[in-house]
Amino acid sequence: MRNITPRLNEKLKSSQQTPAANADPKMSIKVSRARTTVMDSDYWTTEIIRKGSDLGDISLAPRRQLNYGPPNWIYEIHIESGIVKTAIREYPDRLKGGWGEQFTLGPGLAVGIAFDGEWLLYRNTWRLITHEKPWICWVDETNVLWTQLWDDETTRYQLATNVVYVRMIRAWKNVNLPGKDQGIVAGYIKADGNVYYRNYCTQEDKSAVWENERQVTEFLGTAVSLNPFLTNDYRTGFVIEDSQGKIHWLITKRNWSGM
Repeated sequence: MRNITPRLNEKLKSSQQTPAANADPKMSIKVSRARTTVMDSDYWTTEIIRKGSDLGDISLAPRRQLNYGPPNWIYEIHIESGIVKTAIREYPDRLKGGWGEQFTLGPGLAVGIAFDGEWLLYRNTWRLITHEKPWICWVDETNVLWTQLWDDETTRYQLATNVVYVRMIRAWKNVNLPGKDQGIVAGYIKADGNVYYRNYCTQEDKSAVWENERQVTEFLGTAVSLNPFLTNDYRTGFVIEDSQGKIHWLITKRNWSGM
């Protein structure tokens, strides 16, 4: 979207939009599509994830364990009738087996999911080769944010309190320097509308830990929703909607070495 300049706006308001009146407004619009990202009309597909009369928040992530071809499984976490539930499904679902229900985690308000893994180079493209199971986050009925490695309850860990919303993503990892890992990012909104995040990162000694809570101080509004994203030039960002309906983009510096 581009704002109209004051000079062009005055021309548009003129009752005689002619060259003689110096009011012959013109605008040129150019649209391009990155062919390295979208190659054909079949790139985007639409599927119904889940049906129900009392569905709440839902989040899913694909599992890829080969550096070629598509993902082979989709892992999902959702809220139904106020209860946090999980499911898995083959991808693509050629045999129409549908979702296989897994385990429940009790009452909840919001959910997130992301696979950890390693970025590997294949045919000049860096791809995330995931671990076998994903990390999940959920906000319970008392607004406590929890995380664990899929169904492994021994890994359960409290990330934050007073939380109302959460989303997760596996961000970029510097393949040469272990200490420069953006990790799995759990971005969340607290009841006061401020945005925070925690990262599950590889450290310089090659161990992985949940780092301390950080506030996104660059965002000055009252957040109502957020979604993390990656860019093709090795940045991670948040799209944040505020209480006035405005959308804010916040983005990191590049984490590209070796990529």
